[in-house]
Amino acid sequence: TGAISSQSTLNGARDFLVENGASKDLRIERALGVPEAGFMISHWHMADLPEGTEGYQGRLEPNFEAKAMTYEDEDENAAREVGSHRPGERRLKSPSCVQSYYKTPEASKEQFTTDGWYKTGDICFFLGDKLYLVDTKKVWSSPA
Repeated sequence: TGAISSQSTLNGARDFLVENGASKDLRIERALGVPEAGFMISHWHMADLPEGTEGYQGRLEPNFEAKAMTYEDEDENAAREVGSHRPGERRLKSPSCVQSYYKTPEASKEQFTTDGWYKTGDICFFLGDKLYLVDTKKVWSSPA
């Protein structure tokens, strides 16, 4: 997983490139990729950005399913899907997602569910089909 790029960071990158010879018509667009998914999982165009909302990562690419899960405790069986605009750990499922890590069964058991979902460790929420990243599980406490 990667860090969330703020809009000001993207604007700064565009300004730097234009100042150093890039076309004034240059458009910077955000895409989110996950190595385990084999490809980018979402993208957005500048015109698609909801006003004043940090963490927006666009709409899911075709053939991807995603959901936000929360836990009563660390038991995967106690995980439940959260509703719209509620944060939870992002899970992905797609024909392009790997199902396990090579020769590392313990890591595979921790990151992949038995029904084929990859637990990304990113904290996200959804508004309809729009994906927002807000944190990583390493520093987040699930609201019960």
